[in-house]
Amino acid sequence: MPWEMTFDPKTQVVFVTARGEINYDDARDQTREATRLMKEHGITRVLADYSEGLSEVSLANLYWLVDFYREVEAPSEMKAAVILPRSGHRIEAYQFHALAARNAGYNIRLFDTRSDAEKWLLEGTKEDSKIE
Repeated sequence: MPWEMTFDPKTQVVFVTARGEINYDDARDQTREATRLMKEHGITRVLADYSEGLSEVSLANLYWLVDFYREVEAPSEMKAAVILPRSGHRIEAYQFHALAARNAGYNIRLFDTRSDAEKWLLEGTKEDSKIE
């Protein structure tokens, strides 16, 4: 599997780490599992690290992935930070997906660095909550 997912009880964040090629089935599976973990733990924050990932999901499927959020009942108050691939691979696809998600009411932002993503993701939480 080109990705893994964990939940950090200290920070109350779901972490997705992608490496290598990610297809539409992977994206749907990530969405399904992240939503399950958010519901199970009563949380709304997700950090998706695609710095080593290569999304090969078509623009059409990225658009439909936002509908899949609704289908699996992803929390509308979800706050998701996505770290962009260092390679620059298909950055416009990430931008398109983030825009489609925001237009549907989901709070997804893109970042070049993990530190910037973490800072934004943890805004409004206890000062001592740091992601390690």
